[in-house]
Amino acid sequence: MEQKSPTWLRVTNIVLGVITIVIAILAIAFPGLASSTLILLISLGLFLLGAARILRAVFREGLTQFLRFLNGVIGIIILVLSVAVLILQTLVMLFLIWILSAAFLILGFARVIVAITDNESPSWVRILLVVVGLVTIGLSFLIFLQPALGELTLIIFLAWALFLNGFMRIVKAIVDVKSTK
Repeated sequence: MEQKSPTWLRVTNIVLGVITIVIAILAIAFPGLASSTLILLISLGLFLLGAARILRAVFREGLTQFLRFLNGVIGIIILVLSVAVLILQTLVMLFLIWILSAAFLILGFARVIVAITDNESPSWVRILLVVVGLVTIGLSFLIFLQPALGELTLIIFLAWALFLNGFMRIVKAIVDVKSTK
C-alpha cells in the first residue's frame, strides 16, 4: 500500500487527535472547573482540529481540488472562531459557547461533505464520518435551540463534539492509505 499522506502528517494528525480527546475528557471528567476554564480547553482543542485540517489541505496528496479547498477554508474558519473565543474571554459565556457551537456546526457539515465526496476511503470510514458529522451537527443545533439547559450542560455537549471529532481525526490518519494500481 502507498501512503497518500507523508508519515509526519499522519503522525501529527494522530497526536493532535489524541490531545483533542484528552482535552475533551478533561472537560467531561471535571465539570466542576470554572466555565471559563472549560471553554478555554475546548477552544484549544478546536484550534488543534482547525490546524490539522489546514495541514491536511496543504500537504495531503491525492485530494481533489474541492476537498483541498474545503479542508483549507473550514480549517481557517475553525482557527479564527477558536482564537476569537480565546481572545474574547470577557464576553458573555453563552455567546462564547455559541461561537464554539458555530465552529462545530461548520465542522460537522464538513465531515458529512467529505464522507459524500471522498471515494477513496473505505465505506466504514465514510459511514463513521457521516455519523460523527451528524452527531456534531445535532449537538450544535441543540446548543443553539436549548440555551436554557445551562452553561455547564452546553459545555459538556461541546466537549463531546470535540471528543468525537478528535477520534475521527485519529481514524482518518490511521486509514489514510490507498491501494496501488
